[in-house]
Amino acid sequence: MLNHRKSALASAVFLLAFAVAANAQTIGLNFTDGWPTPMLAGETADGFSNWTDSMANFNGGGPNPQLGSITLLGSAVTAQWFSANTWAAGAEATSEQQLYRSYLDDGDGGSSLVSGDGIGVSITISGLGAWMAANGGLGYRIRLYSSTDTDNALFQPVSIRLGAPNAADGNNQLLNLSVLETVMVPTLGPGDFPPNTTPDPTWGLWQSRGYGDSGMALSDDIITLTIPSRDGSTRGTLAGFKLDIIPEPSSMALFSLGLGAALLRRRCRG
Repeated sequence: MLNHRKSALASAVFLLAFAVAANAQTIGLNFTDGWPTPMLAGETADGFSNWTDSMANFNGGGPNPQLGSITLLGSAVTAQWFSANTWAAGAEATSEQQLYRSYLDDGDGGSSLVSGDGIGVSITISGLGAWMAANGGLGYRIRLYSSTDTDNALFQPVSIRLGAPNAADGNNQLLNLSVLETVMVPTLGPGDFPPNTTPDPTWGLWQSRGYGDSGMALSDDIITLTIPSRDGSTRGTLAGFKLDIIPEPSSMALFSLGLGAALLRRRCRG
């Protein structure tokens, strides 16, 4: 009888801990365009399968692909972006390549939020506080993916800024936002993730890919990503981003307790 109660208690604690752990979410946005293949919804890229495509409802018309906003699947988080245009590079035979295939381009004009401020791409992400609260999050980290059709290119650093642009600030509405962190995006070599083992068949070039991670735990409800415009072969593009919840210590402790209970249950059965 005692062993039965121990087993039932262990099962209950384990299931509760599993529910908390499973609640810790990852959300991601894949920037794409009118091509059908780069759509990632339902596919796995970088170990994650709950991608939102920026052109999920594209049908030959629809929203401007380089100027728009969308709510990320599985959350109330919204992203609004501005860039001069979208472009594409490289193969798209696998989901890993599809993540990088299309990107927000890096010209400082056109649909950029403020022409002439030196920033080509900007993205404001909001609703992060509610997302953290709903998932027991202490904070979050962000991974940024860059891509280009430029051979052997480097990538501009990405500034994570506090808050959203304010039109009252005129030409400084992006630059007036304080920088929380600057993320470097190193270039991956040929054959590294994502698969890119042969030169582009049209141009015969090694078209660069790269990703970079924030180092600090972010906790702000609204952030804006800004990327300097192109400087020669140093590109300021963005192909997508992924946000990971950092769970609260209590959630992690409960998960550990549940794991211990599961081991105890196995030992009691043995």
